[in-house]
Amino acid sequence: MKIVRKKLKSIIAMVLAILLLLISGCPSPIDLYDEVEQIVRQSQEDEAAVQKPSTPPSNFVATVISSSQIKLSWSVIGDNEDSFQIQVMVADVFQNLQTVDADCKEYIHIGLEASTTYIYRIRATNSAGASPWSSEAVTTTLADNSSAPSQDATISSIQLSDGSLAEEFNPAITLYHASVLFDENPIGISVFPSHDQATIEINEESVSPAQPHELFLDVGSNLVTIVVTAQAGNTLTYTVDITRLEDSTLSAL
Repeated sequence: MKIVRKKLKSIIAMVLAILLLLISGCPSPIDLYDEVEQIVRQSQEDEAAVQKPSTPPSNFVATVISSSQIKLSWSVIGDNEDSFQIQVMVADVFQNLQTVDADCKEYIHIGLEASTTYIYRIRATNSAGASPWSSEAVTTTLADNSSAPSQDATISSIQLSDGSLAEEFNPAITLYHASVLFDENPIGISVFPSHDQATIEINEESVSPAQPHELFLDVGSNLVTIVVTAQAGNTLTYTVDITRLEDSTLSAL
């Protein structure tokens, strides 16, 4: 996502530069062509100068949640990555587990075996390549105790009354994005916990699971925090960044 934003900024800068040339009164079409060609060439050189990430994320930690879940978390060091690649060791060989957006700082590995040790590593990637792998993160899932209170704090779905999530929902990923039109305000958000004994809070307000909760949105970015508390008392936080678009009738004036 960060690389895409940089390319978008480059395109916007090129368009603005062309408009400035037109407004300032370019002497001839040939001169305008030469100026635009120079701008395009510089933009291409800037894109070609993108370097692969030099360092992996820091503070990569695996934290056991339950007999079947492990949370992976990390800190972002660089500013030129557009994704993170996570691997888990299977039969003494690292295999790809998940690739997440550069905005993500945690991942929940679910559906694991009880009393089993898991080993992970992570690296930053972009269009130019990948960083070295991080140091390994190791932890062991808890023993299976089916009579104990459930520790499942994941959710199975997030639904919006208007618009939809930009990413395909995955209980293991805790950060999502969505956008709604200016007139779609307020909107309803419904959260479905994976376990029927889990409780839900949205922006620090207790809500009924699977029932629409009304959200009033400002124009621009609105961070919606969803905290799920499992029957056993452990929690998991999901975040939805909902962008309310500007009023199209005003922008047309």
